[in-house]
Amino acid sequence: MAQASINIQPVKEGSEQHNKREKYLDYVHPERTHLNEYWEKDTQTNRLAKIKAKYFETTGQKLQKRATPIREGCVNVEEWTTRADLEELAKRFHDRFGIYTFQFAIHKDEGYPNSKNGNKLNLHAHMVFDWTDPETGKTIKLNRQQMAEMQTITAEVLGMQRGVSSDKKHLTAMQYKEQKAREEAEKAIKAKAQAEQMAAAQTKAIALQSLLGGLAIHAAKVEQKRIENITNTLAEAGKKRLDEIAELKQEQEKTAKEVEKMRSTLSFERGRVGYQQKQLEALRSEISGLEDMKDGLNEDIDNQIAELNDKKSEAESLAKVVEAARSDIRGLENRKEFLNNEVLTLAQEKKQAEKDAEEARAKAKQAEAAAISGLVVGGTKKIGNLLGIGKEAKQLKELPQQLAIAKEEGRTEGKKEAISEVLKEAKLNFGDKEVTPSMIGRDWGTQYHEAKKWKLEAQRGDSLKDQRLKHFLSIPIIAKALEVLRSFVFHLFDGFTSDDKRILAQVLQGDASKAHTLRELGEAYGGVVGQGQYWSRWNEAERQMEEIANGNQEQKNQARTQGRGWHL
Repeated sequence: MAQASINIQPVKEGSEQHNKREKYLDYVHPERTHLNEYWEKDTQTNRLAKIKAKYFETTGQKLQKRATPIREGCVNVEEWTTRADLEELAKRFHDRFGIYTFQFAIHKDEGYPNSKNGNKLNLHAHMVFDWTDPETGKTIKLNRQQMAEMQTITAEVLGMQRGVSSDKKHLTAMQYKEQKAREEAEKAIKAKAQAEQMAAAQTKAIALQSLLGGLAIHAAKVEQKRIENITNTLAEAGKKRLDEIAELKQEQEKTAKEVEKMRSTLSFERGRVGYQQKQLEALRSEISGLEDMKDGLNEDIDNQIAELNDKKSEAESLAKVVEAARSDIRGLENRKEFLNNEVLTLAQEKKQAEKDAEEARAKAKQAEAAAISGLVVGGTKKIGNLLGIGKEAKQLKELPQQLAIAKEEGRTEGKKEAISEVLKEAKLNFGDKEVTPSMIGRDWGTQYHEAKKWKLEAQRGDSLKDQRLKHFLSIPIIAKALEVLRSFVFHLFDGFTSDDKRILAQVLQGDASKAHTLRELGEAYGGVVGQGQYWSRWNEAERQMEEIANGNQEQKNQARTQGRGWHL
């Protein structure tokens, strides 16, 4: 059983390229490369940046140049070792020491020539560790006993024999290759010395055997030549090995310079990244402040918008109040104009009344002259009341007796003229006959009964008509329309409201002629607003109703189609 071993060193430049087989190696057997396995959780560059950031966050200082936060372990393996074995080994290291493995590679394709067994394989694996405390960012410190425990855990997990502890220093792959070359060169030098010694011995042997003849001498020369060739070949091989060692040293020095240059560049880049990070933090702080300012401004804008909306609502309310006041003023102005017209009308009516009174007084004088001795019958008025049996009929029957008295008193002509006028108005014609009370009663009675019959028939017809009219006026929409008209005329409004127009439109049904009918109904049943002083207002109401009817022609046609028109 092979011995287990793990050798841990700070990770070197080119580790990832070597582990991923991204560069040529002369000791690699390509026919076995497919047996290799590689896994990574993170790149070494990213992991180092995270470690430095964590260290600066917890200590406020940059990571020291001598620090080795990423380390690589080289582990001996067997042909049967798999990725699962290394995953288990990485878990055991993390659980026990807090060391996190973020890369590993199994190499089963490396080897070097062996004089006895041909090529000797170097079966091993590389494990790359984050050797820092995740809380503090500082490097983990393991003592000698803990490092020995790692060897034990490696043997247990990989099923290999535990190696013996020693102080021997393990070599890197480059150091191992250099050491091998140096050993080969020393072997060549020793072989050359041995060959020279053998050549000297052979020379002595030739001298001693010179007596043996030309063949022996010739054979000795041939052998010497062969030995010299071997010696030269070994010398050339040793020199070649020494040249290779020198080239390796030069390459190592060149690599060291490049590494130093890269470290310097990396240090500069780290400083620039740190400065950019500070600028970024400053920008973030400034952005945060600007966002807070933005939130404050948005809040102020919202408050101002709310205040403007309140002022707008207040302005609209005030506008409505102003409009209402203006409407009241217009109403008062219209009322004033109406009152002025009323005053003018009253003045005109006063003049007409005075004129009528004057004419009445003149007619009174004429009647007094005609009705001798103050006989006042009032023909027309008496005739109007003649249809009612009572005082006027009695007076009419007494006319002949009054005429006889007038004759005795010498007032026959005047009295007779007055009685003739009364009988004429009463449509009682007796010709040139002497009028007697019985004649008047008989003829008047006939006319009275005919007039009474006519009056009863007229009253009966008016009663039926009044019943139909009352029924029509009790219809809600008609009653509402008449109420709208009375309110419009009495309050001196400029126009109908939208609700009033809707009611009137339903009643008018698009027929403008009905506007006049509604006006007549309103005047007849409107109470005080049906008086003559409101005549101009009724004209305006009728005009606006005609406009409503004419503007509602489509509704009129629809109503007629459905048979909903109204008729008086």
